[in-house]
Amino acid sequence: MLTVQESLEKNKLLIQEQKDNESRAKNVIIYNIAETTVADRKDWMTQEESYCLKLFNEILDIKVNQEDIKRMLRLGKFEV
Repeated sequence: MLTVQESLEKNKLLIQEQKDNESRAKNVIIYNIAETTVADRKDWMTQEESYCLKLFNEILDIKVNQEDIKRMLRLGKFEV
């Protein structure tokens, strides 16, 4: 039989796990995109964003607008 304190701790962990899952629910990770030759980070973001929009809209036939992208980041080193 669980004590009240143990039950509260268990529920807190379950709630935290659910929040973590919800925060990652809309994440998309794209692997093996060719490196760009753009040195400026802002230009790189623009180029990568247009690549992703083309991938979703034209190749995968998933309608995505620029406003749908909340945040983009690059995993790994930025090598030019």
